[in-house]
Amino acid sequence: MSSAPIVDRIRIIPRPDDFLNRNVGSSGEVFFNKETSSLRVYSGKDVAGFEIARADLENVNSIDLTAKISLTNDDINWIPYATLEDLPSATDNHGMFAHVHSEGRGYFAHAGEWIALANLSDLAGAGGGASVDVSATAPDSPSDGNLWLNTSNGKLYIYLTDEDSSQWIQPAVPTFSGNYNDLTNLPTLVNSIDDLSDVDTTTTAPQTGEVLKWNGSNWAPATDIAAGGAGVDADTLDGQDSAYFLNYDNFTNKPTSFNDLTLGGVTTLQKTSEILQTITGANGVEEHDLDSGVVFYHNSMSADFTANFTNVSITDNRTISVVLLLSQGGTAYIPTAVQIDGAAQTVNWQGASVPTGNANQIDIVSFTFIRTSASWTVIGSLSTYG
Repeated sequence: MSSAPIVDRIRIIPRPDDFLNRNVGSSGEVFFNKETSSLRVYSGKDVAGFEIARADLENVNSIDLTAKISLTNDDINWIPYATLEDLPSATDNHGMFAHVHSEGRGYFAHAGEWIALANLSDLAGAGGGASVDVSATAPDSPSDGNLWLNTSNGKLYIYLTDEDSSQWIQPAVPTFSGNYNDLTNLPTLVNSIDDLSDVDTTTTAPQTGEVLKWNGSNWAPATDIAAGGAGVDADTLDGQDSAYFLNYDNFTNKPTSFNDLTLGGVTTLQKTSEILQTITGANGVEEHDLDSGVVFYHNSMSADFTANFTNVSITDNRTISVVLLLSQGGTAYIPTAVQIDGAAQTVNWQGASVPTGNANQIDIVSFTFIRTSASWTVIGSLSTYG
């Protein structure tokens, strides 16, 4: 049985009559009436409470004052709470009785602490009651479950009869040792990576340099194919183990062409070449596919023709330039009309007039397509080389 003290003193506050003669005090409140030198006790029902002793009574003084207060279930205003942790501050609720359902036990707020009382079936059972003896000495002929508040040391005792003996004991106060292992519902601590449910290092033992990889159901040891790569060493870029540096010539499977390449800033090219598409015998509407290049070589033309340019990018705020090399015969012919993906366009010719070709010469016709606001502006020019 625990013998640790719950409180080390009782404090009864002196008050004048005008304070004590209020309508109804809280159940269990005790005050000292400093005008009549008496104790005033409130049951929660009696107006202005009732006096339990006076200093001028025969054989009664403030030193050996003994009083007995009997409380029944109807006298106590039990406040229900689910668990002990739900109780409010005992300091702010002194004199309050609380019923903790999870323990089936009552608690009483005194001097900033919650004091555990006897089981509620003994204290506040249907039709039952509990008595609290307040005195400096232990009560005579106590019964099992009686409460005694020792005024000499301010401690609360419960009279308990067990198989071996009967004695006054102090209610145990819940304590915490501070040891982590004393807690309930402890989380499972991970001591090894094998404690993780989604890691399997036992089916295949890991080897030096391996990493964990997801195999579809677990993380398991596997070869690290991305080893190396420190600094400028890029040996993994070609799948080989020896040192390769970020030099284009050190790569295998080097790309030979790029589609839709965008370069920012200043771009320096050492050498360039453009694909030349040949169109023979132009007349009528001739398709010029920009997916295959933007320079077209015409020979053996038999009439003026319409140049239809297909697969032209329609991104706004862009210009696209195309060139037609015309190898002229005895009679010169030129593209007198332009279409973009089959839609006729107005050509704004250099000098504001449609040019004419030059027989037996090479004429170069250049077109620039300007895309703004989802529409086209086409400008054209012709140059002759003999």
